[in-house]
Amino acid sequence: MTWDLSNDEIEQTAAMSAEDRYAYFIEKTIEHEQIWSLRNEEGWVLGEATDDIEAIPVWPHPKYAEACATGPWANHDAESIDLKVFIERFVPGMMRDKRVLAVFEVTNGSAIVVDPDAVAYDLDISVDD
Repeated sequence: MTWDLSNDEIEQTAAMSAEDRYAYFIEKTIEHEQIWSLRNEEGWVLGEATDDIEAIPVWPHPKYAEACATGPWANHDAESIDLKVFIERFVPGMMRDKRVLAVFEVTNGSAIVVDPDAVAYDLDISVDD
C-alpha cells in the first residue's frame, strides 16, 4: 500500500542528490514493502545504463513513476512489485540477464544505477521474514 505523497515531498525529493534519493527509496520501500516501475501490455520498461547494459527503472511510489512516464514510456502505467517477490524472483532474473536498476529517476535529474544484488542486500537487511 502506498502512502499519501504531498507536493512538498515530491519537490523535496526531486531536489535531492541521486545518492540521497537512493537512501529515501530504500527507506520507503522497506517501510511499504513495494517497489514501483512502469509497465504496459508488452512488459516492463527498459532503459539503457550503457550501450550494452539495460536498466530497469524503479521508484518508491507510483506518483514518481508516473511523472517519468513520458516520451517512449508514455504508454506505460505505474505497477507495484511486492518487496519479497522482487528480492526472490526479480533480482535473480536481472542478474541472469545482466541488467541493472535505475533507482529513482526524476524529471529534472538522473537515476542512480545500481546492481540488483546490491539493492536487494540494502532492502533485505531490514525485511522481516
